[in-house]
Amino acid sequence: MRNLERDLIMASIVIVVFSVSLIIERLMALAVVPLLLFLFPSRFSAGVRDIHFSAPAYVGDEVIIRFAVNVVGLGYAKIVLKTEGIMDVSDGNPKAGGFVPFFRKFTVNVRGKAIKRGKINFGQTEVIFNDIFLLKESTKELEMDATAEVKVRVKKVRKVRARRKKVRESYPDIDISKIGVPGTDFREIRAYIPGDPVKFINWKATAKRNDILVNEFEVEGKRAVWFVVNTSSHSFSEREYLENALTVTASLAYYFTKRGHKTALTLTGSGKTIHPDLGKKQFYRMMFELTNAEFSGKDSLIAMREVKKLIMYHMPFVVYITHIHDDMNAVVELIKSGLKCKTVVVAGKEYENDLAKIARELMTREKLRRGADVMKDVIRVRM
Repeated sequence: MRNLERDLIMASIVIVVFSVSLIIERLMALAVVPLLLFLFPSRFSAGVRDIHFSAPAYVGDEVIIRFAVNVVGLGYAKIVLKTEGIMDVSDGNPKAGGFVPFFRKFTVNVRGKAIKRGKINFGQTEVIFNDIFLLKESTKELEMDATAEVKVRVKKVRKVRARRKKVRESYPDIDISKIGVPGTDFREIRAYIPGDPVKFINWKATAKRNDILVNEFEVEGKRAVWFVVNTSSHSFSEREYLENALTVTASLAYYFTKRGHKTALTLTGSGKTIHPDLGKKQFYRMMFELTNAEFSGKDSLIAMREVKKLIMYHMPFVVYITHIHDDMNAVVELIKSGLKCKTVVVAGKEYENDLAKIARELMTREKLRRGADVMKDVIRVRM
């Protein structure tokens, strides 16, 4: 619009110069005509009506937002629903607009999937209005109640009875603590060990196997589980990886919290750490941090060194969740400190290029060789 305004002013100046040079006073009056266009009013008013909003609960859930905008004025209106970085639109158009002959009603109807976590306002709408000569532009933000708390999805953890490849360390659920007394939650049937109470002998299983078998129950004093999520910015920062990593972390945290383990969390990018604790409140604290987690600039190795002393004080089982491009230096730092660590490599963006697929396959094999658990299907936990 500034170019058009400049052209009109230049036209007025040219007319004045031309009339003076030719000594034609009547021609000078024409120089006022372009300037009169600036006096044309560009005021307008806009209001939202008939709002329908289907709120998502988790990342990936469907979002439906439909509303009407009544615009009063004379000119051209453009309505823009801001969806970038908030939702992936699969149906409908987040933009509408056209000529307004004093009054017009515009409708916006959009359907898509939520891609951002946290407290999100899906109704951020802007009205851009231009006068009839496209000389003046006005902007107005519309207030709409379309806010939702989008959480990290917690999926059910499925056990796989065995894996073909031998790993260096399994998950802590099989690390039976010797502290405390047996509870009421059944764990498994195992072979009798001298010193086991007679009341725990499973007589039916013993008769079938012709060997003494006892019932194993969950006991108090289980080892703490410390989740370390690689949220450090890198050249392969992928939104797909981050969402999958947070989902895996939330699912495993729920899994171990339900089984009485103390849980803790560290996000390498921000360096945010939640100390080990038990119960639902601890899980909700972790969910809050996971919901607001984003990529940050702190290197994973530096973040690990900063929190290493705290982790060593509790001596937990560390579950390090990372991407396929990680150099694994943070894991080496943990292992050198004498901590038992399980590396979980989470899937990220799927590449169509054959060369990229080959490179990813080579990196996957390297991670498996180093004892990592590569998750292609979110979420499957190998015990």
